[in-house]
Amino acid sequence: MKIMIPCVSLETAKLQIAAGADELYLGYDTKEFNLLTYNARWRIATGEVKTQVQTVEEFKAIIDYAHERGVKVYLTANANILIPTLRDGYFKYIDTCIEAGIDGVIVSNIGLVKLVREAYSDLPIIVGVNTVTPNVGHLDLYRKYNVKRVVLPQNIMLPEIEEFCKQKDIEIEIFCHIGGGNICGRCTMNHDPLEIDLSSGCRGGFEVTGYDDSYNGACAYLDAAADCSVCHIDRLMEMGVTAVKITGRESNNPMGLSKIVEFYRTVIDAVNENRSVEDARESFREKNKAMWEGYWKPTFCDRDRCRFNETLITRSYI
Repeated sequence: MKIMIPCVSLETAKLQIAAGADELYLGYDTKEFNLLTYNARWRIATGEVKTQVQTVEEFKAIIDYAHERGVKVYLTANANILIPTLRDGYFKYIDTCIEAGIDGVIVSNIGLVKLVREAYSDLPIIVGVNTVTPNVGHLDLYRKYNVKRVVLPQNIMLPEIEEFCKQKDIEIEIFCHIGGGNICGRCTMNHDPLEIDLSSGCRGGFEVTGYDDSYNGACAYLDAAADCSVCHIDRLMEMGVTAVKITGRESNNPMGLSKIVEFYRTVIDAVNENRSVEDARESFREKNKAMWEGYWKPTFCDRDRCRFNETLITRSYI
């Protein structure tokens, strides 16, 4: 099972590959817009953090560095909306990155799948999470366009993932760490995956009061964030999940992100060596005590931010 990691610079590429990344995903800043891009991120995120690779030269340097180490690189071409007047720019964006050596593109809806396949007959296509693929019937549509891989929605549980993995001709990818909402890509709410306690957006808590003044308390009804999947990596590998994805193009802490990658790498390698997830967790804890006690355990374990256990969040899934 591969680990796919976001990248915004050669520096972050080096960190994530050293930590154990098998694949990188990234966007290129064409400087064409004030805020928008041809992928699902604004040019600048919270705190003035750049979410795109800034030059073609650096983009190519990242690809060359990755390929020399057996790591694949995928272009985020998952524009949320692509009106006809922007199509020429969109294709130029892809062409530039093909020339740089990308291994494929990630797109966000069936219209883009059709457009990209008509323009590039052999380019590998990954159908991104914003397409929202809720059942295996959708795969019949993707097969018409020779799709390589599908990223499943965040609010899908293990039995459903297993059904997708039975479709052997299309690779299956899931978000394994940090994520978004129950209707990811469709809610249009402001959010920041790096701020778990954000007061607005799909990850926020909502207090619900009935017309009879009954009070249901606060619950993150729209949250489906894949905050932590470490304890279920062995099950996902057994089912045949091709890749697990970690978010973080908005992160201004690439070193912290690399530690997350290292943890998942430790667990995956342990399972491949017929060791238990518990052994791998203990090994990581011993090596990274400060991170475990100061960040991982209080942020995820103590708050039931587990991707696949039964929690208030998973019980709210529709």
